[in-house]
Amino acid sequence: IATSQNKLQAYDKALAACEASLTAAPQGRNADRVLLIAAESQAATKNFGQAIAAAQRIVEKFPQSPLLAEAAYRAANYTARSGKPQDAIAMYQQVLSQNADSPFAPYALHGIGLAESEQKDYAGAEKTLTSLLDKYPQHQLATDARFDRAAARQFLGRYEDAAQDAAAVLAANPSAERKSAARHILGLCQDRLKQPAEAVKTYQALLKDDANYVDTAGVLYELGWSLRTLKQDDEARKVFARLAAEFGETTFGAEAHYLLGEYHFADKTYDKAIAEYEAAAKNSPGGSLGEKIAYRLGWALYRGEQYDKAQAAFERQLKLAADGPLAAEGAFMLGESYFHQDKFAEALPAYNQALAKKLESKDFEVLALLHAGQCASQGKRWPEAIATLERLVTGYADSYYLPEALYEQGWAKRNLADEAEAKGDAAAAAKLYDEAIAKFDAAGRKTTREVGARSRFMMGEIYFLRKNFREAQRNYLKVAEGYDKAPPEVDRWKAKAAFSLGQVYTAMKAADEAKKWFQTTIERYPMSEEAKLAKERLSKLTAGG
Repeated sequence: IATSQNKLQAYDKALAACEASLTAAPQGRNADRVLLIAAESQAATKNFGQAIAAAQRIVEKFPQSPLLAEAAYRAANYTARSGKPQDAIAMYQQVLSQNADSPFAPYALHGIGLAESEQKDYAGAEKTLTSLLDKYPQHQLATDARFDRAAARQFLGRYEDAAQDAAAVLAANPSAERKSAARHILGLCQDRLKQPAEAVKTYQALLKDDANYVDTAGVLYELGWSLRTLKQDDEARKVFARLAAEFGETTFGAEAHYLLGEYHFADKTYDKAIAEYEAAAKNSPGGSLGEKIAYRLGWALYRGEQYDKAQAAFERQLKLAADGPLAAEGAFMLGESYFHQDKFAEALPAYNQALAKKLESKDFEVLALLHAGQCASQGKRWPEAIATLERLVTGYADSYYLPEALYEQGWAKRNLADEAEAKGDAAAAAKLYDEAIAKFDAAGRKTTREVGARSRFMMGEIYFLRKNFREAQRNYLKVAEGYDKAPPEVDRWKAKAAFSLGQVYTAMKAADEAKKWFQTTIERYPMSEEAKLAKERLSKLTAGG
Protein backbone atom coordinates (compact mmCIF):
# COMPACT_ATOMS: atom_id res chain seq x y z
CA ILE A 1 0.00 0.00 0.00
CA ALA A 2 2.79 2.46 0.97
CA THR A 3 4.55 1.80 -2.33
CA SER A 4 1.39 2.44 -4.34
CA GLN A 5 0.56 5.64 -2.48
CA ASN A 6 4.11 6.87 -2.95
CA LYS A 7 3.94 6.25 -6.70
CA LEU A 8 0.62 8.09 -6.79
CA GLN A 9 2.33 11.01 -5.00
CA ALA A 10 -0.12 10.64 -2.13
CA TYR A 11 2.71 11.12 0.30
CA ASP A 12 0.63 11.64 3.45
CA LYS A 13 -1.17 8.38 2.84
CA ALA A 14 2.11 6.66 2.01
CA LEU A 15 3.61 7.84 5.31
CA ALA A 16 0.56 6.76 7.23
CA ALA A 17 0.82 3.31 5.67
CA CYS A 18 4.53 3.16 6.50
CA GLU A 19 3.89 4.11 10.11
CA ALA A 20 1.17 1.50 10.45
CA SER A 21 3.43 -1.19 8.98
CA LEU A 22 6.38 -0.31 11.22
CA THR A 23 4.18 -0.12 14.29
CA ALA A 24 2.83 -3.57 13.56
CA ALA A 25 6.21 -5.12 12.70
CA PRO A 26 9.18 -2.86 13.51
CA GLN A 27 11.64 -5.66 12.69
CA GLY A 28 9.54 -7.25 10.00
CA ARG A 29 10.83 -8.81 6.83
CA ASN A 30 10.16 -5.65 4.78
CA ALA A 31 10.74 -3.05 7.51
CA ASP A 32 13.91 -1.78 5.81
CA ARG A 33 12.03 -1.23 2.54
CA VAL A 34 9.16 0.44 4.38
CA LEU A 35 11.66 2.85 5.98
CA LEU A 36 13.09 3.60 2.53
CA ILE A 37 9.59 4.40 1.19
CA ALA A 38 9.01 6.63 4.23
CA ALA A 39 12.30 8.43 3.52
CA GLU A 40 11.32 8.99 -0.13
CA SER A 41 7.90 10.34 0.86
CA GLN A 42 9.41 12.70 3.43
CA ALA A 43 11.94 13.97 0.88
CA ALA A 44 9.19 14.47 -1.69
CA THR A 45 7.52 16.90 0.71
CA LYS A 46 10.91 18.50 1.52
CA ASN A 47 10.99 17.19 5.07
CA PHE A 48 14.66 16.38 4.59
CA GLY A 49 15.52 16.04 8.24
CA GLN A 50 12.95 13.24 8.71
CA ALA A 51 13.92 11.71 5.36
CA ILE A 52 17.58 11.52 6.43
CA ALA A 53 16.59 10.05 9.79
CA ALA A 54 14.49 7.35 8.10
CA ALA A 55 17.30 6.39 5.72
CA GLN A 56 19.86 6.28 8.52
CA ARG A 57 17.58 4.01 10.60
CA ILE A 58 18.01 1.38 7.91
CA VAL A 59 21.78 1.50 8.36
CA GLU A 60 21.48 1.41 12.15
CA LYS A 61 18.69 -1.14 12.56
CA PHE A 62 19.29 -3.44 9.62
CA PRO A 63 23.06 -3.86 9.15
CA GLN A 64 22.52 -6.91 6.91
CA SER A 65 19.96 -5.25 4.65
CA PRO A 66 20.60 -5.34 0.90
CA LEU A 67 19.36 -1.73 0.91
CA LEU A 68 22.30 -0.40 2.95
CA ALA A 69 24.15 1.20 0.00
CA GLU A 70 20.96 2.77 -1.34
CA ALA A 71 19.98 4.04 2.11
CA ALA A 72 23.40 5.62 2.65
CA TYR A 73 23.27 7.18 -0.83
CA ARG A 74 19.79 8.58 -0.25
CA ALA A 75 20.75 10.04 3.12
CA ALA A 76 23.63 11.86 1.37
CA ASN A 77 21.32 12.98 -1.43
CA TYR A 78 18.73 14.35 1.01
CA THR A 79 21.51 16.16 2.88
CA ALA A 80 22.63 17.81 -0.35
CA ARG A 81 19.06 18.80 -1.19
CA SER A 82 18.65 20.30 2.27
CA GLY A 83 21.38 22.84 1.46
CA LYS A 84 24.36 21.19 3.16
CA PRO A 85 26.71 20.31 0.29
CA GLN A 86 29.84 19.90 2.41
CA ASP A 87 28.13 17.41 4.74
CA ALA A 88 26.72 15.65 1.70
CA ILE A 89 30.18 15.24 0.18
CA ALA A 90 31.42 13.49 3.33
CA MET A 91 28.39 11.16 3.25
CA TYR A 92 28.82 10.39 -0.47
CA GLN A 93 32.50 9.61 0.16
CA GLN A 94 31.45 7.17 2.89
CA VAL A 95 29.17 5.45 0.37
CA LEU A 96 32.15 5.06 -1.97
CA SER A 97 34.51 3.80 0.74
CA GLN A 98 32.02 1.23 2.09
CA ASN A 99 30.20 0.31 -1.13
CA ALA A 100 32.74 0.80 -3.91
CA ASP A 101 31.18 -1.94 -6.06
CA SER A 102 27.62 -0.90 -5.40
CA PRO A 103 25.34 0.27 -8.25
CA PHE A 104 25.08 3.49 -6.24
CA ALA A 105 28.82 4.27 -6.45
CA PRO A 106 28.51 6.22 -9.74
CA TYR A 107 25.53 8.12 -8.29
CA ALA A 108 27.62 9.01 -5.26
CA LEU A 109 30.42 10.29 -7.50
CA HIS A 110 27.89 12.35 -9.42
CA GLY A 111 26.50 13.69 -6.16
CA ILE A 112 29.98 14.76 -5.05
CA GLY A 113 30.54 16.58 -8.34
CA LEU A 114 27.22 18.43 -8.04
CA ALA A 115 27.91 19.39 -4.42
CA GLU A 116 31.36 20.68 -5.35
CA SER A 117 29.83 22.79 -8.12
CA GLU A 118 27.27 24.15 -5.67
CA GLN A 119 30.16 25.31 -3.50
CA LYS A 120 31.78 26.87 -6.58
CA ASP A 121 34.64 24.37 -6.36
CA TYR A 122 34.54 23.92 -10.11
CA ALA A 123 38.03 22.46 -10.33
CA GLY A 124 37.06 19.77 -7.81
CA ALA A 125 33.79 19.13 -9.63
CA GLU A 126 35.55 18.82 -12.98
CA LYS A 127 37.98 16.29 -11.51
CA THR A 128 35.21 14.26 -9.84
CA LEU A 129 33.00 14.17 -12.93
CA THR A 130 35.95 13.21 -15.12
CA SER A 131 36.62 10.31 -12.75
CA LEU A 132 32.98 9.23 -13.08
CA LEU A 133 33.13 9.35 -16.88
CA ASP A 134 36.44 7.47 -16.97
CA LYS A 135 35.17 4.69 -14.68
CA TYR A 136 31.65 4.42 -16.06
CA PRO A 137 31.74 5.65 -19.68
CA GLN A 138 28.59 3.76 -20.67
CA HIS A 139 26.60 4.43 -17.53
CA GLN A 140 23.16 6.01 -17.87
CA LEU A 141 24.54 8.96 -15.86
CA ALA A 142 27.23 9.66 -18.48
CA THR A 143 25.26 12.30 -20.39
CA ASP A 144 24.22 14.07 -17.19
CA ALA A 145 27.80 13.93 -15.89
CA ARG A 146 29.13 15.30 -19.16
CA PHE A 147 26.62 18.15 -19.01
CA ASP A 148 27.62 18.99 -15.43
CA ARG A 149 31.29 18.84 -16.39
CA ALA A 150 30.59 21.21 -19.29
CA ALA A 151 29.08 23.67 -16.82
CA ALA A 152 32.07 23.35 -14.47
CA ARG A 153 34.55 23.77 -17.30
CA GLN A 154 32.69 26.83 -18.56
CA PHE A 155 32.95 28.42 -15.12
CA LEU A 156 36.67 27.56 -15.08
CA GLY A 157 37.16 29.34 -18.41
CA ARG A 158 38.01 26.10 -20.20
CA TYR A 159 35.69 27.01 -23.03
CA GLU A 160 36.99 24.67 -25.69
CA ASP A 161 36.67 21.61 -23.43
CA ALA A 162 33.27 22.81 -22.19
CA ALA A 163 32.05 23.28 -25.76
CA GLN A 164 33.12 19.72 -26.61
CA ASP A 165 31.20 18.36 -23.63
CA ALA A 166 28.09 20.40 -24.52
CA ALA A 167 28.27 19.18 -28.14
CA ALA A 168 28.54 15.58 -26.90
CA VAL A 169 25.46 16.08 -24.72
CA LEU A 170 23.51 17.42 -27.71
CA ALA A 171 24.64 14.45 -29.84
CA ALA A 172 23.21 12.07 -27.22
CA ASN A 173 19.65 13.25 -27.97
CA PRO A 174 18.89 14.46 -24.42
CA SER A 175 15.57 15.69 -23.09
CA ALA A 176 14.26 19.02 -24.40
CA GLU A 177 15.14 20.72 -21.11
CA ARG A 178 18.68 19.35 -21.09
CA LYS A 179 19.11 20.15 -24.79
CA SER A 180 18.30 23.82 -24.17
CA ALA A 181 20.65 24.04 -21.20
CA ALA A 182 23.46 22.40 -23.19
CA ARG A 183 22.89 24.85 -26.05
CA HIS A 184 23.10 27.70 -23.56
CA ILE A 185 26.51 26.50 -22.35
CA LEU A 186 27.66 25.93 -25.93
CA GLY A 187 26.65 29.45 -26.94
CA LEU A 188 28.49 30.95 -23.98
CA CYS A 189 31.63 29.03 -24.88
CA GLN A 190 31.42 29.96 -28.55
CA ASP A 191 31.15 33.62 -27.62
CA ARG A 192 34.12 33.42 -25.23
CA LEU A 193 36.10 31.60 -27.93
CA LYS A 194 35.50 34.63 -30.18
CA GLN A 195 33.01 32.78 -32.37
CA PRO A 196 30.10 35.25 -32.11
CA ALA A 197 28.48 34.19 -35.37
CA GLU A 198 28.30 30.57 -34.15
CA ALA A 199 27.03 31.75 -30.78
CA VAL A 200 24.23 33.70 -32.48
CA LYS A 201 23.14 30.58 -34.39
CA THR A 202 23.17 28.50 -31.20
CA TYR A 203 21.16 31.03 -29.19
CA GLN A 204 18.64 31.59 -31.97
CA ALA A 205 18.09 27.83 -32.35
CA LEU A 206 17.55 27.51 -28.59
CA LEU A 207 14.98 30.31 -28.53
CA LYS A 208 13.20 28.93 -31.59
CA ASP A 209 12.92 25.40 -30.19
CA ASP A 210 12.21 26.29 -26.56
CA ALA A 211 10.09 29.41 -26.13
CA ASN A 212 9.75 28.71 -22.41
CA TYR A 213 13.40 28.04 -21.55
CA VAL A 214 13.98 28.70 -17.87
CA ASP A 215 16.82 31.17 -18.55
CA THR A 216 15.48 32.88 -21.64
CA ALA A 217 16.55 36.21 -20.15
CA GLY A 218 20.18 35.07 -19.95
CA VAL A 219 20.10 33.76 -23.52
CA LEU A 220 18.63 37.02 -24.86
CA TYR A 221 21.30 38.96 -23.01
CA GLU A 222 24.13 36.89 -24.47
CA LEU A 223 22.54 36.94 -27.94
CA GLY A 224 22.35 40.72 -27.84
CA TRP A 225 26.02 41.00 -26.91
CA SER A 226 27.09 38.55 -29.61
CA LEU A 227 25.18 40.62 -32.18
CA ARG A 228 26.89 43.77 -30.86
CA THR A 229 30.25 42.06 -31.33
CA LEU A 230 29.28 41.38 -34.92
CA LYS A 231 28.27 45.07 -35.23
CA GLN A 232 24.72 44.02 -36.04
CA ASP A 233 23.42 46.79 -33.83
CA ASP A 234 19.93 46.99 -35.32
CA GLU A 235 19.36 43.33 -34.48
CA ALA A 236 21.01 43.72 -31.09
CA ARG A 237 18.68 46.62 -30.24
CA LYS A 238 15.67 44.45 -31.07
CA VAL A 239 16.95 41.69 -28.79
CA PHE A 240 17.64 44.08 -25.92
CA ALA A 241 14.23 45.69 -26.44
CA ARG A 242 12.59 42.27 -26.09
CA LEU A 243 14.71 41.50 -23.03
CA ALA A 244 13.72 44.80 -21.43
CA ALA A 245 10.03 44.31 -22.25
CA GLU A 246 9.75 40.70 -21.07
CA PHE A 247 12.28 40.65 -18.22
CA GLY A 248 12.57 44.30 -17.21
CA GLU A 249 12.47 43.51 -13.50
CA THR A 250 15.52 41.23 -13.64
CA THR A 251 19.20 42.15 -13.59
CA PHE A 252 19.40 41.23 -17.27
CA GLY A 253 16.40 43.47 -17.95
CA ALA A 254 18.02 46.35 -16.08
CA GLU A 255 21.16 46.04 -18.18
CA ALA A 256 19.05 45.79 -21.34
CA HIS A 257 17.41 49.12 -20.48
CA TYR A 258 20.90 50.51 -19.82
CA LEU A 259 22.18 49.34 -23.21
CA LEU A 260 19.13 50.77 -24.97
CA GLY A 261 19.91 54.01 -23.19
CA GLU A 262 23.44 53.85 -24.59
CA TYR A 263 22.08 53.48 -28.11
CA HIS A 264 19.80 56.49 -27.67
CA PHE A 265 22.65 58.49 -26.11
CA ALA A 266 24.82 57.77 -29.15
CA ASP A 267 21.93 58.93 -31.35
CA LYS A 268 21.70 62.12 -29.23
CA THR A 269 18.06 61.38 -28.45
CA TYR A 270 18.64 62.23 -24.83
CA ASP A 271 14.99 62.15 -23.75
CA LYS A 272 14.75 58.51 -24.84
CA ALA A 273 18.09 57.72 -23.25
CA ILE A 274 16.88 59.24 -19.98
CA ALA A 275 13.74 57.09 -20.04
CA GLU A 276 15.78 53.90 -20.55
CA TYR A 277 18.35 54.76 -17.87
CA GLU A 278 15.56 55.55 -15.41
CA ALA A 279 13.89 52.20 -16.17
CA ALA A 280 17.24 50.49 -15.63
CA ALA A 281 17.74 52.29 -12.32
CA LYS A 282 14.42 50.98 -10.98
CA ASN A 283 15.66 47.39 -11.13
CA SER A 284 19.38 47.87 -10.81
CA PRO A 285 21.07 45.42 -8.42
CA GLY A 286 23.55 48.09 -7.36
CA GLY A 287 27.25 47.40 -7.64
CA SER A 288 29.13 48.35 -10.79
CA LEU A 289 26.01 48.17 -12.97
CA GLY A 290 24.06 50.43 -10.64
CA GLU A 291 26.94 52.89 -10.63
CA LYS A 292 27.15 52.91 -14.44
CA ILE A 293 23.41 53.44 -14.78
CA ALA A 294 23.36 56.40 -12.39
CA TYR A 295 26.43 57.91 -14.07
CA ARG A 296 25.04 57.63 -17.59
CA LEU A 297 21.64 58.92 -16.48
CA GLY A 298 23.42 61.95 -15.12
CA TRP A 299 25.23 62.41 -18.42
CA ALA A 300 22.01 62.17 -20.46
CA LEU A 301 20.34 64.74 -18.23
CA TYR A 302 23.42 66.95 -18.50
CA ARG A 303 23.41 66.69 -22.30
CA GLY A 304 19.73 67.55 -22.21
CA GLU A 305 20.65 70.67 -20.18
CA GLN A 306 18.61 69.48 -17.21
CA TYR A 307 21.40 70.43 -14.87
CA ASP A 308 19.43 70.23 -11.62
CA LYS A 309 18.32 66.68 -12.40
CA ALA A 310 21.81 65.77 -13.59
CA GLN A 311 23.12 67.01 -10.25
CA ALA A 312 20.68 64.72 -8.43
CA ALA A 313 21.69 61.74 -10.58
CA PHE A 314 25.41 62.21 -9.92
CA GLU A 315 24.70 62.64 -6.22
CA ARG A 316 22.85 59.29 -6.27
CA GLN A 317 25.78 57.69 -8.09
CA LEU A 318 28.27 58.87 -5.47
CA LYS A 319 25.99 57.77 -2.66
CA LEU A 320 25.64 54.36 -4.28
CA ALA A 321 29.36 53.88 -4.97
CA ALA A 322 31.46 56.52 -3.23
CA ASP A 323 34.67 54.67 -4.08
CA GLY A 324 33.52 52.98 -7.27
CA PRO A 325 35.50 53.01 -10.53
CA LEU A 326 33.44 55.98 -11.78
CA ALA A 327 33.56 57.96 -8.53
CA ALA A 328 36.10 60.53 -9.75
CA GLU A 329 34.23 61.10 -13.00
CA GLY A 330 30.92 61.28 -11.13
CA ALA A 331 32.31 63.91 -8.76
CA PHE A 332 33.62 65.90 -11.72
CA MET A 333 30.25 65.79 -13.47
CA LEU A 334 28.52 66.74 -10.23
CA GLY A 335 30.76 69.79 -10.20
CA GLU A 336 29.88 70.52 -13.83
CA SER A 337 26.16 70.23 -13.07
CA TYR A 338 26.50 72.74 -10.23
CA PHE A 339 28.74 74.97 -12.35
CA HIS A 340 26.11 75.30 -15.10
CA GLN A 341 23.59 76.36 -12.48
CA ASP A 342 26.02 79.05 -11.23
CA LYS A 343 26.23 77.19 -7.91
CA PHE A 344 29.94 77.80 -7.59
CA ALA A 345 30.20 77.26 -3.83
CA GLU A 346 28.66 73.79 -4.23
CA ALA A 347 30.68 72.97 -7.35
CA LEU A 348 34.09 73.65 -5.78
CA PRO A 349 34.14 70.74 -3.27
CA ALA A 350 32.88 68.40 -6.00
CA TYR A 351 35.79 69.37 -8.26
CA ASN A 352 38.24 69.00 -5.39
CA GLN A 353 36.83 65.55 -4.64
CA ALA A 354 37.28 64.56 -8.28
CA LEU A 355 40.86 65.85 -8.36
CA ALA A 356 41.69 64.04 -5.12
CA LYS A 357 40.47 60.74 -6.60
CA LYS A 358 42.54 61.19 -9.79
CA LEU A 359 40.56 61.48 -13.01
CA GLU A 360 41.43 59.06 -15.80
CA SER A 361 40.68 61.57 -18.56
CA LYS A 362 43.20 64.36 -19.19
CA ASP A 363 40.40 66.56 -20.51
CA PHE A 364 38.38 66.07 -17.33
CA GLU A 365 41.45 66.80 -15.20
CA VAL A 366 42.11 70.06 -17.05
CA LEU A 367 38.49 71.21 -16.87
CA ALA A 368 38.25 70.27 -13.20
CA LEU A 369 41.31 72.42 -12.44
CA LEU A 370 40.02 75.32 -14.54
CA HIS A 371 36.51 75.27 -13.15
CA ALA A 372 37.72 74.72 -9.57
CA GLY A 373 39.90 77.79 -9.97
CA GLN A 374 36.98 79.77 -11.39
CA CYS A 375 34.73 78.64 -8.54
CA ALA A 376 37.34 79.73 -6.01
CA SER A 377 37.47 83.12 -7.75
CA GLN A 378 33.70 83.42 -7.57
CA GLY A 379 34.04 82.97 -3.83
CA LYS A 380 36.85 85.57 -3.77
CA ARG A 381 39.25 82.89 -2.59
CA TRP A 382 42.00 84.41 -4.68
CA PRO A 383 45.09 82.54 -3.40
CA GLU A 384 43.28 79.21 -3.70
CA ALA A 385 42.22 80.07 -7.24
CA ILE A 386 45.78 81.00 -8.24
CA ALA A 387 47.25 77.80 -6.71
CA THR A 388 44.67 75.51 -8.32
CA LEU A 389 45.11 77.11 -11.73
CA GLU A 390 48.89 76.85 -11.41
CA ARG A 391 48.50 73.07 -11.47
CA LEU A 392 46.92 73.44 -14.91
CA VAL A 393 49.49 75.97 -16.13
CA THR A 394 52.51 73.87 -15.11
CA GLY A 395 51.02 70.42 -15.70
CA TYR A 396 49.23 70.99 -19.00
CA ALA A 397 51.21 73.63 -20.88
CA ASP A 398 49.87 72.38 -24.22
CA SER A 399 46.22 72.49 -23.15
CA TYR A 400 43.57 74.27 -25.17
CA TYR A 401 42.44 75.80 -21.88
CA LEU A 402 45.85 77.22 -20.91
CA PRO A 403 44.89 80.81 -21.96
CA GLU A 404 41.75 80.60 -19.79
CA ALA A 405 43.82 79.48 -16.81
CA LEU A 406 46.32 82.29 -17.31
CA TYR A 407 43.51 84.81 -17.61
CA GLU A 408 41.88 83.55 -14.41
CA GLN A 409 45.20 83.82 -12.58
CA GLY A 410 45.56 87.36 -13.87
CA TRP A 411 42.05 88.19 -12.71
CA ALA A 412 42.75 86.80 -9.21
CA LYS A 413 46.00 88.76 -8.95
CA ARG A 414 44.25 91.94 -10.15
CA ASN A 415 41.70 91.53 -7.35
CA LEU A 416 44.42 90.89 -4.77
CA ALA A 417 46.13 94.04 -6.01
CA ASP A 418 42.90 96.05 -5.61
CA GLU A 419 42.58 94.73 -2.05
CA ALA A 420 46.18 95.63 -1.24
CA GLU A 421 45.72 99.13 -2.62
CA ALA A 422 42.52 99.55 -0.61
CA LYS A 423 44.54 98.72 2.51
CA GLY A 424 47.15 101.30 1.59
CA ASP A 425 49.89 98.78 0.74
CA ALA A 426 51.08 100.43 -2.46
CA ALA A 427 54.18 98.25 -2.87
CA ALA A 428 52.22 95.01 -2.65
CA ALA A 429 49.57 96.38 -4.98
CA ALA A 430 52.16 97.44 -7.57
CA LYS A 431 53.80 93.99 -7.50
CA LEU A 432 50.46 92.23 -7.88
CA TYR A 433 49.36 94.51 -10.73
CA ASP A 434 52.60 93.71 -12.54
CA GLU A 435 52.01 89.97 -11.99
CA ALA A 436 48.45 90.31 -13.23
CA ILE A 437 49.64 92.12 -16.39
CA ALA A 438 52.17 89.32 -17.01
CA LYS A 439 49.44 86.67 -16.76
CA PHE A 440 47.09 88.60 -19.05
CA ASP A 441 49.91 89.17 -21.53
CA ALA A 442 50.77 85.45 -21.59
CA ALA A 443 47.11 84.58 -22.20
CA GLY A 444 46.79 87.19 -24.95
CA ARG A 445 49.86 85.92 -26.76
CA LYS A 446 48.63 82.32 -26.85
CA THR A 447 45.28 82.70 -28.57
CA THR A 448 43.11 84.83 -30.82
CA ARG A 449 40.00 83.47 -29.18
CA GLU A 450 37.68 85.53 -26.99
CA VAL A 451 39.86 84.98 -23.92
CA GLY A 452 42.80 86.56 -25.75
CA ALA A 453 40.85 89.72 -26.49
CA ARG A 454 39.54 89.79 -22.94
CA SER A 455 43.07 89.46 -21.55
CA ARG A 456 44.38 92.34 -23.69
CA PHE A 457 41.47 94.48 -22.58
CA MET A 458 42.21 93.72 -18.92
CA MET A 459 45.82 94.79 -19.46
CA GLY A 460 44.51 98.09 -20.78
CA GLU A 461 42.27 98.42 -17.73
CA ILE A 462 45.17 98.00 -15.30
CA TYR A 463 47.37 100.44 -17.20
CA PHE A 464 44.51 102.93 -17.32
CA LEU A 465 43.94 102.49 -13.59
CA ARG A 466 47.61 103.19 -12.98
CA LYS A 467 47.45 106.21 -15.34
CA ASN A 468 49.88 104.68 -17.83
CA PHE A 469 47.76 105.98 -20.69
CA ARG A 470 50.19 105.11 -23.49
CA GLU A 471 50.27 101.40 -22.52
CA ALA A 472 46.51 101.46 -21.92
CA GLN A 473 46.00 102.96 -25.39
CA ARG A 474 48.31 100.37 -26.98
CA ASN A 475 46.48 97.38 -25.47
CA TYR A 476 42.99 98.75 -26.09
CA LEU A 477 43.97 99.39 -29.70
CA LYS A 478 45.14 95.79 -30.17
CA VAL A 479 41.67 94.65 -29.19
CA ALA A 480 39.69 97.30 -31.05
CA GLU A 481 41.56 96.92 -34.34
CA GLY A 482 42.72 93.33 -34.04
CA TYR A 483 40.93 89.95 -34.00
CA ASP A 484 39.46 90.49 -37.47
CA LYS A 485 38.62 86.80 -37.97
CA ALA A 486 37.65 86.15 -34.39
CA PRO A 487 34.28 84.63 -33.43
CA PRO A 488 31.30 86.95 -32.77
CA GLU A 489 31.69 86.84 -28.97
CA VAL A 490 34.90 88.88 -29.34
CA ASP A 491 32.82 91.86 -30.49
CA ARG A 492 31.84 92.47 -26.87
CA TRP A 493 35.47 93.20 -26.00
CA LYS A 494 36.13 95.13 -29.21
CA ALA A 495 33.22 97.41 -28.31
CA LYS A 496 34.56 97.89 -24.79
CA ALA A 497 38.07 98.57 -26.14
CA ALA A 498 36.83 101.14 -28.66
CA PHE A 499 34.90 102.98 -25.95
CA SER A 500 37.87 102.76 -23.57
CA LEU A 501 40.11 104.31 -26.23
CA GLY A 502 37.79 107.28 -26.18
CA GLN A 503 38.17 107.38 -22.40
CA VAL A 504 41.98 107.18 -22.62
CA TYR A 505 42.19 110.00 -25.14
CA THR A 506 39.81 112.05 -23.01
CA ALA A 507 42.18 111.55 -20.06
CA MET A 508 45.09 112.52 -22.32
CA LYS A 509 43.13 115.64 -23.36
CA ALA A 510 43.18 114.56 -27.01
CA ALA A 511 39.58 115.52 -27.71
CA ASP A 512 39.60 114.86 -31.45
CA GLU A 513 40.93 111.32 -30.98
CA ALA A 514 38.44 110.75 -28.17
CA LYS A 515 35.55 111.88 -30.39
CA LYS A 516 36.80 109.61 -33.17
CA TRP A 517 36.70 106.52 -30.94
CA PHE A 518 33.37 107.34 -29.36
CA GLN A 519 31.95 107.74 -32.88
CA THR A 520 33.62 104.48 -33.95
CA THR A 521 31.97 102.69 -31.02
CA ILE A 522 28.55 104.03 -32.04
CA GLU A 523 28.98 103.09 -35.70
CA ARG A 524 30.50 99.64 -35.26
CA TYR A 525 28.51 98.44 -32.27
CA PRO A 526 25.23 100.39 -32.34
CA MET A 527 23.34 97.90 -30.13
CA SER A 528 25.97 97.70 -27.41
CA GLU A 529 25.84 99.27 -23.96
CA GLU A 530 29.12 100.99 -24.86
CA ALA A 531 27.43 102.71 -27.84
CA LYS A 532 24.91 104.27 -25.44
CA LEU A 533 27.70 105.50 -23.16
CA ALA A 534 29.72 106.73 -26.15
CA LYS A 535 26.81 108.94 -27.30
CA GLU A 536 26.71 110.54 -23.86
CA ARG A 537 30.49 111.17 -23.84
CA LEU A 538 30.47 112.42 -27.42
CA SER A 539 27.66 114.83 -26.64
CA LYS A 540 29.59 116.25 -23.69
CA LEU A 541 32.79 116.62 -25.72
CA THR A 542 30.94 118.26 -28.58
CA ALA A 543 29.36 120.67 -26.12
CA GLY A 544 32.80 121.46 -24.80
CA GLY A 545 32.40 119.45 -21.53
